[in-house]
Amino acid sequence: REPILAFDQAAALAVVKDEQFDGCYLGNILAAGLSELNERWDSHGITNAENAIDRAILHETGKMRRGMTVLATVGSTAPFVGLFGTTFGVINAFAAMGDGTGGLSQISTGISEALITTGVGIGVAVVGVWMFNYFNGRIEKVQDEMNSSSSEFLEWASKHLQTAKAGK
Repeated sequence: REPILAFDQAAALAVVKDEQFDGCYLGNILAAGLSELNERWDSHGITNAENAIDRAILHETGKMRRGMTVLATVGSTAPFVGLFGTTFGVINAFAAMGDGTGGLSQISTGISEALITTGVGIGVAVVGVWMFNYFNGRIEKVQDEMNSSSSEFLEWASKHLQTAKAGK
């Protein structure tokens, strides 16, 4: 059976599957759709292409979200780790004060160390939350781009299929 499109399907598929585009999320979703349409150019092929593209988008999104849980956990728990260190520093300062072995300089040093752990914990948390929000925003933009490209590709395929049916 003759292909209904005026382009070389195998060449298009070879381009998006070329190793120079291995990390290209748009190339991967296009390859998924073209692979299905290459098998069957009819309404079932378009449905199969849509399903393959949806799976490819989920796969690409999963790759982008890898490590985000760790970043969220660090951002949300770092202040508590700092507070934990602060608590022990203050306990040590009060213990030295209570047993009479600590002078003002030793107590001040213990409290200073305690506050440093709080500052570091808050600093790590702020950076972690900023990074998490930045990457989440980037992932959302990429998802929008993948969804838009998917819609355009499927509309293109549907138009060509309708054109071929009308030409028969």
